[in-house]
Amino acid sequence: MQETVIRLKEDQITVETITDGVSSVKPTNLEALQQILVSDVHLETPLLPGQWGIQKYFMKGNTEGYVLTIPEGVRTVGYDYEDDDEPTEYTIPLPAMAWFIIVNYDAGSGMRRINYVKPYALANPILSEDDRLYELPVPNVGSSICWGSDSPAVSTAKSLQSLPTQFFTRPFNNDLSDDKFQPFYEDREGHERVQLFRIPHLFEYMADRLAKDPSYTFPTGILEQRRTLRDEMRSFFGDYLS
Repeated sequence: MQETVIRLKEDQITVETITDGVSSVKPTNLEALQQILVSDVHLETPLLPGQWGIQKYFMKGNTEGYVLTIPEGVRTVGYDYEDDDEPTEYTIPLPAMAWFIIVNYDAGSGMRRINYVKPYALANPILSEDDRLYELPVPNVGSSICWGSDSPAVSTAKSLQSLPTQFFTRPFNNDLSDDKFQPFYEDREGHERVQLFRIPHLFEYMADRLAKDPSYTFPTGILEQRRTLRDEMRSFFGDYLS
């Protein structure tokens, strides 16, 4: 008789195999875990260790869900104005983020097909599922990212960490760009208290501030509040992985 026990510890995942009373314990990872679990098992990990990277993993059949976090940083993004031949580039600071990802896993090919991806902004690193999420102040994100006809293909769970880079290297446009941040005011040359409320306004403002001060970071005070991590996960992943 053989029994398999999966233990999700604070800093590792282990698989214990017990055969006729003899125990063998081996460390593993998410990739190997997929091969161990049967297709009708529903798995949800607790928050995984580490400040950034994959924070949570869901699995039901060949459908997987991930919560991936990335730190704040500076990126060069493009914005496609309708009257311009080429996208306008802005080098801007962006907040830390939590990315919700749902994929279908094909065990035969080892590839994953992207189904839904929804990024959120973070004001602080995630410490618990009660932490608050915020709207990410960029266009082309509604209930999930609009990738167009060129949805990314990924293989390993680790390769999912390339999705933010793939997203930000594609030019933005005006689609799904309303109500992404709290409007604020700026004094500009010849004008006082100009209201900034559109995404291009924000990109221009941040690019100008960063050019003048390389230590400038994203102004988290303008973020639009969403629900807690727990509530957003329940809504996003629930229909596919419950």
